Amino acid sequence: MENVHDLRYIMALLQCSPWSNKTIKQLLTDYPDPEEAFHRATFDDKEHALDEADKELAFIRQHEVQTYFYKESTYPYRLAECPDAPILLYAKGNMDFNKGRIVSI
Repeated sequence: MENVHDLRYIMALLQCSPWSNKTIKQLLTDYPDPEEAFHRATFDDKEHALDEADKELAFIRQHEVQTYFYKESTYPYRLAECPDAPILLYAKGNMDFNKGRIVSI
């Protein structure tokens, strides 16, 4: 995901949210701006969630980990069809999840 600002709020939602992926996806549909979705979400200790997201962002930068958000074209389209698909995927290296044939381990 290119937009680090949005990624920070998406990670914060995932870190401390008591909801399922389906519920978070609905929240992000109702409020397409991840920052607004985060601020409208009702859970305790939002500052802690942002701190944890900042730590995770630092880690993925340091280790050159790629992130794939479920609304992006780089997200695996087959996986995106699943109602409980992960909101974010993490991968090391350049991945093309939408190739005709893929081996996963």
